[in-house]
Amino acid sequence: MLTIVFEWVIVFIANVIPAFAPPPFLILSYFYINSTTNLPALVFVGVTASTIGRYLLAKLSGIFTFRFASRKEKHEMNFLREKLSGTMRERFLFSMIYSITPLPTNILFIIVGATRMKLKAITIGFAVGRTIQYSILVAFTGNVFKSLLMSNDLLFIVVSGVFSVVVLIIFFLMDWEKILKKIYREK
Repeated sequence: MLTIVFEWVIVFIANVIPAFAPPPFLILSYFYINSTTNLPALVFVGVTASTIGRYLLAKLSGIFTFRFASRKEKHEMNFLREKLSGTMRERFLFSMIYSITPLPTNILFIIVGATRMKLKAITIGFAVGRTIQYSILVAFTGNVFKSLLMSNDLLFIVVSGVFSVVVLIIFFLMDWEKILKKIYREK
């Protein structure tokens, strides 16, 4: 039980920090490899900690941004709010799709918090997207590294390592901004 609480706190902190924190899926992958927590429990820990952490980041962004922003900056934030606000369904879908990608979600929550938008649809979309992302990425990276650690077959280790690197490079080199713009524009 103490292990799960520790894992939750670490992922939460990584999501409240607006920059320079490692991607939460890497933290969760580390825990998956090095602890006894099973994958569904770890995904649940990660999703709840990430969602609450990003929600708090948005709230803090709203407080600090409006407190220290000039009149012109507040006007610009209201303009951004207008542009980001669509129907609840659109905000949910955008947030869900955006959260599945490797793009940093701290920017999304800082902007949403700074513009004081309603967080419900964006937060729920984020939670759904992160459930999908963490389930796939933590399982993939965890299983690859576990099999590498347990294998004595050098060829298997090399092939698995190269395959993993290629898949991750493809995933991270995709132009996610362009893909998201195309998907979001078509909806």
